[in-house]
Amino acid sequence: MVSSDTYNQLIPDLIVAQITGNINAPPRFGDHRIANWQQAGLLAPSMVRAKLATLDSRLVTSVLGRLPASDMQAVESNLRAALQL
Repeated sequence: MVSSDTYNQLIPDLIVAQITGNINAPPRFGDHRIANWQQAGLLAPSMVRAKLATLDSRLVTSVLGRLPASDMQAVESNLRAALQL
């Protein structure tokens, strides 16, 4: 989930970014290969793609893990660049 806590408290949706285990795919602008994937609770080396979606929060039934601060900062920076924010 890439939406802020404030957004999540005010809106019944979540903004999420795609995470893929296909780390051999050619990287695209905005992608981030997760450095600390094990610490994040992921099952395999993974990459966050700058592919965003909005989901009703009721559709999310479990959380696999959370990105460590260093990886999340990189994801945020890459999304800012991809979205020109």
